[in-house]
Amino acid sequence: MGETRPALYAAFDRFPAPKGAATHIGHAAAAVLDRPGGGVLHCLGIPGMPSYQAEDRIEIVRHAGSEPRLLDRAVAYGEHLAALVASRTWSTTQGRDPWSVLALLDERRTWPVVYEVNGLPSIELAETYPNASPAALVRIADVERRCLAAADWVVTPSAVTAACVAERSADPDRITVIPNGAVVPAERPARPDAAPPGPYLVYVGALQPWQGVDVAI
Repeated sequence: MGETRPALYAAFDRFPAPKGAATHIGHAAAAVLDRPGGGVLHCLGIPGMPSYQAEDRIEIVRHAGSEPRLLDRAVAYGEHLAALVASRTWSTTQGRDPWSVLALLDERRTWPVVYEVNGLPSIELAETYPNASPAALVRIADVERRCLAAADWVVTPSAVTAACVAERSADPDRITVIPNGAVVPAERPARPDAAPPGPYLVYVGALQPWQGVDVAI
């Protein structure tokens, strides 16, 4: 009977979207939800995107929050997800952020919870919002520690992040590093006419210190 229960993958991110995070969500959610009982992807949406859609055995449930402040949106998203979590019994669950994992850790749960740590908001928000309240960042870090300690397993794409979360309450024996991959086209794309001579690097993304752009260069 347990094998027919759906799985749940949750991400406080819009899907689909042009961001690299959406590509990662697509691959990770497909891996988690591709099972006999199917599954549900819970994510963010924007006006014009359906709040519910069914794709084969996978359901997509979107929360389109309109709150102007990020933390208010995170709280509303978590409450929306918590209602979904309480409405069913799940075979397994995986959350991509502390707002998701906190909702997955329902006190009545009979399912495992995997915390997928691609980054820590308590660190990243200080870079994105330089005027962020130090007290708010401390509270977010406390939520992260609670989720890391309570999750049944932690997965992360980086050994550096694995060491960081181990210092923040995650059990080192319950951490798995799964490096990010890439979809390589079958045919090598043609070199652009405006490309510089010799080897060159194209990077699209943020320039925070932990992105490793300096290492790539």
